[in-house]
Amino acid sequence: MAAKIPKDRVGEIMKIVLTELKNAGSEAKLKDLFERSEPKLNLTEYEKAAHEKSGYIRWRTVVHFYSIDCVKAGYIQKSSGRWILTPDGEKALKLSAADFIKSATQQY
Repeated sequence: MAAKIPKDRVGEIMKIVLTELKNAGSEAKLKDLFERSEPKLNLTEYEKAAHEKSGYIRWRTVVHFYSIDCVKAGYIQKSSGRWILTPDGEKALKLSAADFIKSATQQY
Protein backbone atom coordinates (compact mmCIF):
# COMPACT_ATOMS: atom_id res chain seq x y z
CA MET A 1 0.00 0.00 0.00
CA ALA A 2 1.48 3.34 -1.04
CA ALA A 3 1.91 6.06 1.55
CA LYS A 4 -0.46 8.97 1.33
CA ILE A 5 -0.58 12.56 2.50
CA PRO A 6 -3.17 12.60 5.34
CA LYS A 7 -6.31 14.71 4.87
CA ASP A 8 -5.44 17.03 7.81
CA ARG A 9 -2.05 17.69 6.18
CA VAL A 10 -3.80 18.38 2.87
CA GLY A 11 -5.87 20.96 4.78
CA GLU A 12 -2.69 22.56 6.14
CA ILE A 13 -1.11 22.70 2.69
CA MET A 14 -4.20 24.19 1.04
CA LYS A 15 -4.71 26.69 3.84
CA ILE A 16 -1.11 27.91 3.56
CA VAL A 17 -1.40 28.22 -0.24
CA LEU A 18 -4.65 30.20 0.08
CA THR A 19 -3.16 32.35 2.86
CA GLU A 20 -0.29 33.17 0.50
CA LEU A 21 -2.90 34.01 -2.13
CA LYS A 22 -4.48 36.45 0.34
CA ASN A 23 -1.03 37.91 1.18
CA ALA A 24 -0.40 38.40 -2.54
CA GLY A 25 -3.42 40.70 -2.78
CA SER A 26 -5.98 37.89 -3.29
CA GLU A 27 -4.84 37.24 -6.87
CA ALA A 28 -1.77 35.37 -8.13
CA LYS A 29 -0.43 32.81 -10.58
CA LEU A 30 -0.16 29.28 -9.18
CA LYS A 31 3.58 29.20 -9.95
CA ASP A 32 4.04 32.22 -7.65
CA LEU A 33 1.89 30.61 -4.96
CA PHE A 34 4.06 27.49 -5.08
CA GLU A 35 7.18 29.63 -4.61
CA ARG A 36 5.65 31.68 -1.78
CA SER A 37 4.18 28.65 0.02
CA GLU A 38 6.98 26.11 -0.15
CA PRO A 39 9.26 27.69 2.51
CA LYS A 40 6.31 27.86 4.94
CA LEU A 41 5.11 24.28 4.49
CA ASN A 42 7.80 22.33 6.35
CA LEU A 43 7.56 19.62 3.69
CA THR A 44 8.56 16.04 4.38
CA GLU A 45 10.84 14.18 1.96
CA TYR A 46 7.77 12.21 0.84
CA GLU A 47 5.81 15.41 0.08
CA LYS A 48 8.75 16.90 -1.84
CA ALA A 49 9.33 13.73 -3.87
CA ALA A 50 8.05 13.17 -7.39
CA HIS A 51 5.33 10.63 -8.12
CA GLU A 52 6.85 7.50 -9.66
CA LYS A 53 4.55 7.49 -12.71
CA SER A 54 3.86 11.15 -13.48
CA GLY A 55 7.04 12.78 -12.21
CA TYR A 56 4.99 15.56 -10.60
CA ILE A 57 5.94 16.74 -7.11
CA ARG A 58 3.50 15.25 -4.57
CA TRP A 59 2.57 18.37 -2.60
CA ARG A 60 2.01 20.34 -5.80
CA THR A 61 -0.22 17.56 -7.14
CA VAL A 62 -2.27 17.79 -3.92
CA VAL A 63 -2.70 21.54 -4.49
CA HIS A 64 -3.87 20.99 -8.09
CA PHE A 65 -6.27 18.22 -7.06
CA TYR A 66 -7.82 19.95 -4.03
CA SER A 67 -8.04 23.31 -5.78
CA ILE A 68 -11.02 21.78 -7.62
CA ASP A 69 -12.82 21.37 -4.27
CA CYS A 70 -11.89 24.94 -3.35
CA VAL A 71 -13.35 26.24 -6.63
CA LYS A 72 -16.56 24.20 -6.19
CA ALA A 73 -16.87 25.44 -2.58
CA GLY A 74 -16.53 29.03 -3.83
CA TYR A 75 -13.23 29.69 -2.01
CA ILE A 76 -11.25 30.52 -5.13
CA GLN A 77 -11.84 31.32 -8.77
CA LYS A 78 -9.43 30.54 -11.57
CA SER A 79 -9.16 32.87 -14.53
CA SER A 80 -6.49 33.15 -17.24
CA GLY A 81 -3.95 31.17 -15.23
CA ARG A 82 -4.55 33.22 -12.08
CA TRP A 83 -6.14 32.22 -8.80
CA ILE A 84 -8.45 34.68 -7.10
CA LEU A 85 -9.44 34.38 -3.43
CA THR A 86 -13.15 34.99 -2.85
CA PRO A 87 -14.75 36.52 0.25
CA ASP A 88 -15.97 32.98 1.17
CA GLY A 89 -12.41 31.72 0.79
CA GLU A 90 -11.16 34.44 3.08
CA LYS A 91 -13.76 33.43 5.70
CA ALA A 92 -12.81 29.76 5.31
CA LEU A 93 -9.19 30.58 6.16
CA LYS A 94 -10.35 31.22 9.73
CA LEU A 95 -11.22 27.50 10.08
CA SER A 96 -8.77 24.91 11.38
CA ALA A 97 -6.88 23.04 8.66
CA ALA A 98 -9.03 19.94 9.19
CA ASP A 99 -12.31 21.90 9.06
CA PHE A 100 -11.10 23.93 6.09
CA ILE A 101 -10.48 20.90 3.86
CA LYS A 102 -13.58 19.14 5.19
CA SER A 103 -15.79 22.10 4.31
CA ALA A 104 -14.24 22.36 0.82
CA THR A 105 -14.67 18.65 0.06
CA GLN A 106 -18.20 18.50 1.52
CA GLN A 107 -19.35 21.39 -0.65
CA TYR A 108 -17.92 19.65 -3.70
